[in-house]
Amino acid sequence: MPNRLLQSVFRAYRSELDQQRQPLKNRKAIDAITACRFPEMGVSTYRCAQGHDTWEHYHSCRHRSCYLCAEHRRLSG
Repeated sequence: MPNRLLQSVFRAYRSELDQQRQPLKNRKAIDAITACRFPEMGVSTYRCAQGHDTWEHYHSCRHRSCYLCAEHRRLSG
């Protein structure tokens, strides 16, 4: 699993980041990285064919600046 340090920092200092003036592209990147693979992005629920096990998979933001999504693309590509 990729390191979530930047995402943790954005989440911890979200109120301070919101008070600063920033270009729209920066704000969109912060929003995407903060929400990536968390419930606010949505969730898909899967169940095995026999119905024994279910699991949830949180959606990715797919933002070009998101290191979680970039790592996934790098490993799968």
